[in-house]
Amino acid sequence: MKCLLVLLLGVLATLAVQAQESGDTLRVAAAESARVADSLPSGKRPYRPWRHQADWPRPRMAVQLGFVPGLGQIYNRQLWKLPLVYGALGGCSYFAVINHREYVRYRTAYRLRMDGDSTTIDEFDGLIFNPQSLQTLRNQYQQNRDLSIVLGVLAYLGMLMDAYVSAHLTHFKVSDDLSLQVLPPVWLADRRGLSGGLVLTFR
Repeated sequence: MKCLLVLLLGVLATLAVQAQESGDTLRVAAAESARVADSLPSGKRPYRPWRHQADWPRPRMAVQLGFVPGLGQIYNRQLWKLPLVYGALGGCSYFAVINHREYVRYRTAYRLRMDGDSTTIDEFDGLIFNPQSLQTLRNQYQQNRDLSIVLGVLAYLGMLMDAYVSAHLTHFKVSDDLSLQVLPPVWLADRRGLSGGLVLTFR
């Protein structure tokens, strides 16, 4: 518990420093925007430099904010991904809780059935006569709970990866003048003859 608290405080401190740096950048950008807006004729939309600044979005900042589900996607301005994020995490959490609850029920019933005391009666007495059926159901709900937890962890890691990759690919520039050049090269092979091939060049 203490290690978790220390880790949480460290993450919060890092986020506070990053937020302060982002605040300084935004204040400078806002001042520049106000200066440009004053020079524009009335009725024209002011230029917003923080939407085009070279260091936005920063992949590191996206991952740090991504530790809180959905903040990385909000930082990248991909709000359409929020239903996917919360749907995946919420669904996995829901099924993990439901399956754990049923697992506890059948585990308790199986223990009462197998304790050798005829005075203890489980809640499934008269409904499920075979103790092995209780054991099978207990194991099934345990597996479903563990699977839901694993899928939730994978969904969380996928959310962090998505925030990082989306922020990184924002700086990946693709020219509108994309072309493909196909060349059939011919070269001499071991002095015994000519050899051919195919070269694809993207520009």
